[in-house]
Amino acid sequence: MRDRASPLECHPSARKLWGRRRPADSAGFILNRVRHYARFLAHFLEHILFRMGLRKTQPSAEGRWEAFQFVVGDFTGSNRYIRTHNTHLIPRDHPAIFYGNHMKLDDPFYLFRGVYLATGGSVMPGAMMRSDFFEGIPFLKSRWLDLDQILETVGVYGVSRENVTISQLKRFVDLLLRGKGFILYPGRSRSCSGLLMDYRDSIERPGGISFFLHAVQSRADAPTVSAAPAVRNYNPVTRHTSVIFGPEIFLPRGATRAEQRLFDEHLIEALGPLVEINAAQVVAALLYTRCLHGLIGPIAVDELVKIVSGLFDDFDHAYLDPEDKADAGRAVRGALRYLRKGRMLTLRGGKVCPIADAILSTPPLTTKFRDLNPVKYLTNQILHLGGVTALIEQRALGLERDKIAASPQAAGA
Repeated sequence: MRDRASPLECHPSARKLWGRRRPADSAGFILNRVRHYARFLAHFLEHILFRMGLRKTQPSAEGRWEAFQFVVGDFTGSNRYIRTHNTHLIPRDHPAIFYGNHMKLDDPFYLFRGVYLATGGSVMPGAMMRSDFFEGIPFLKSRWLDLDQILETVGVYGVSRENVTISQLKRFVDLLLRGKGFILYPGRSRSCSGLLMDYRDSIERPGGISFFLHAVQSRADAPTVSAAPAVRNYNPVTRHTSVIFGPEIFLPRGATRAEQRLFDEHLIEALGPLVEINAAQVVAALLYTRCLHGLIGPIAVDELVKIVSGLFDDFDHAYLDPEDKADAGRAVRGALRYLRKGRMLTLRGGKVCPIADAILSTPPLTTKFRDLNPVKYLTNQILHLGGVTALIEQRALGLERDKIAASPQAAGA
């Protein structure tokens, strides 16, 4: 991985971390890959020997963290590209609960990877996951292999979705007391609609973040603990991820149950500003706004590029996708191809023809929402940014007013 100063103008502390594929004939890269995979597989082999009774203890991840990171990065794609912002805000001298938006199944891997890279491996959080995640996959839960046990060796522990036990939660309190943080996504909080968090009655939380902070603070010898917000942003066109960290948040000592509940609600609000705007979201919001106001006529692609480029210049927002801002033409055309594939529009003769019925449809709130209406899904990701959406609406409707003003009928009048 290479670490370079970010060309972003949006925040003075922004940093860029990304990996590029090395040439196939790079001996150093090949040897490095072989070494990482060998260490990763050795961990699995030692676990199998333990399950067979040929080894007395579970294998330790000590000395193998980099290998785990590399292999997981290969499978999730984070070895190819991950960008981080505000890495100076990551707590380094005390444990923290890292929490954030939950939009894709691999979110924890990207957050883990972002923290690891940004801190040079000095911060390696554990994680909470549902205990039934690997149910129904026989080769991952068998006599000789138990992936849950392997994950426990790197600090990833499961909790029951329907019946959380005190002993399960105690593991995470113990992690914090030992000075090790962890990643927490409250149960069933993965967003289906694109919003930072879908507010629905079916959400169940295996203990709010305040529960763990309060449990640690109740100890006389309690270390300093905090909640560390982090938002994963995913550009569906480039398939690039950025992780933006926010200022850590502390629960007041002795907080009442009511104060703890308010604290957990505030944590969600703290995620709002940590969204990175990309061209696909802007294009989607422009099309959605126009269709919402009955403006379903075609738009020239070049005109759309001009509007998006101008919006990127005018947005009063801290985080903008640097690639999309630098080349709005490429970004807009890529977004249009993505939305055409999702049957949201057609492209004819250099013009965008939105399919209004599809764009304005409201799919069921399931994991199919994004596929059924990518325009609404992308728009929802920035819907809470009032200044941003107001500017998009102004340009979307202003385009039509400009056309009317320039028409021959208007000139004749």
